[in-house]
Amino acid sequence: MCKNTKLKKTYNSLDNDTNTPNSTNASANSPSSSDNNNNNSFKPSSSSSSTSSTNTMNNTDAITSESTSASTSTSSSGVPLPPSSSPPPTTTLTKKITNGIQWLALTYAWKEFSKYLANHQSEAAEKTFVPASYYYDDDNTFFDNTILTYGTDALIGIHMTYASYQCYMEGKKASQLQLQFPLGYKASALFASYAISVFSGAYAHYTYHDVDSMNTLSFRLLWTLCVGTVTIAGGFMGMCGSDICKFFDGDTITNNNKPRRRFNTIIGYLNDGYWWYYGIFMTVICIMGEISYKRPACDIFVAGTGQFLPTMYCELVLLSIRWKDAIPGLEGSLSSMSSDTNTAMAKLVNVQRKVRLLFYIGFALNAPLLPGYPLLVQYTNLSLGEVNALLHLNLTFAWGMQAWSLRTICAIVREASCSQSSSSSSSDVNSNYVLIHRQGGDDGGSVGLQEKKRL
Repeated sequence: MCKNTKLKKTYNSLDNDTNTPNSTNASANSPSSSDNNNNNSFKPSSSSSSTSSTNTMNNTDAITSESTSASTSTSSSGVPLPPSSSPPPTTTLTKKITNGIQWLALTYAWKEFSKYLANHQSEAAEKTFVPASYYYDDDNTFFDNTILTYGTDALIGIHMTYASYQCYMEGKKASQLQLQFPLGYKASALFASYAISVFSGAYAHYTYHDVDSMNTLSFRLLWTLCVGTVTIAGGFMGMCGSDICKFFDGDTITNNNKPRRRFNTIIGYLNDGYWWYYGIFMTVICIMGEISYKRPACDIFVAGTGQFLPTMYCELVLLSIRWKDAIPGLEGSLSSMSSDTNTAMAKLVNVQRKVRLLFYIGFALNAPLLPGYPLLVQYTNLSLGEVNALLHLNLTFAWGMQAWSLRTICAIVREASCSQSSSSSSSDVNSNYVLIHRQGGDDGGSVGLQEKKRL
């Protein structure tokens, strides 16, 4: 098992920074310093030893006063203010409250936009997305009961269960290595939500065959579970993006004593609290029946539209990172940095281009489902089961690429964090890997291990 150790260079730099002012003060206060000698040369020859002592104390007080005034600013009323590097607690609290209110407004606005977009995107959509609030009728309700629907739902459920297990094992391995990178657990929760959704959907399609059975409490509970796990999955998806952001956002390369961030945009870290609220809020909206339609399948598409914000966050986070094998015109390249930083760049974790491509495609591939469903049911001769099977195929590819890319990112970070050889001793591991402290995030940063460049 790898043991985390701090870089000696980090400690040395911290010690130098800490000792420098102390040495300066010691020199200033020392009776044998040149400054004191110069001060004594200006004293009258008739000064007594007590006068000399008083002058020395005054000089020391002056130095202390100057250093205090340099580090602490005062208000117009003369009240000392906290240093600029440490904002007042009230300012931090105000900023958090402001950010929270903005996030609440954004979440609510997107919920309203998702509902508006559903039945205003086309004439076919207006005929398809008819609000129901869990009350169904014979004229507008369509619910398929063929194996093309519940059979493909069950297959996707098996696939997502396996994906959730794989991601969970990656998270467990990272925990055993004491690596602060919980992406595996967040991804496991995401795909477990998908699995619960499609399994409950499969059971509903298999069991409920008419409008009377659908207007029961049991169907409402089951279908709320089916749709609600999709809405809560949006929160888990955002958490995955936040974990990736936290891990890579602290990467810097010092060039000519100037640190350069690996991130090339202003995309920032969002802690899990924001995403918990987002997922729970959307799920409450689902329970209340605000996204319930006469065609129950429409509920899923609107719930999926609610995942737009976390989807775009994940996409932008990965696009914001500079990579060694960057996609031209799409990603930033590490080669744009100075060539004298090759040693530093060799220590950076790199996710291969094919993994990133599948990540981008997988998270965007579900976008055509919302406009595609009403067009297929209104303007084609396909049966409802055939339409569902076709869309489930798209869903399989999209979720499969999400699962594979997230699990692979977990594995890449983990493999860069410890020795490949199981027989290596802890000292051998420490000689081949170095610990880096990554700044970023509300909790002060994360810690990870990276491989040294082999000579």
